[in-house]
Amino acid sequence: MPIATQVEKLDKVYLCKECRSVYLFTGDLVDHRRMSGHSDYVILPLVEDQQLE
Repeated sequence: MPIATQVEKLDKVYLCKECRSVYLFTGDLVDHRRMSGHSDYVILPLVEDQQLE
């Protein structure tokens, strides 16, 4: 039986402003908000390292 997987692109991080926890996945942030009651968060983009010449 095949295992279904969902691939989520890592292009941002979620920062809870109330406890300073950092999450990579939307589902983890949703779980944190549900369990802790925290609602103040920011979304920060991830930037790729560029080779310096």
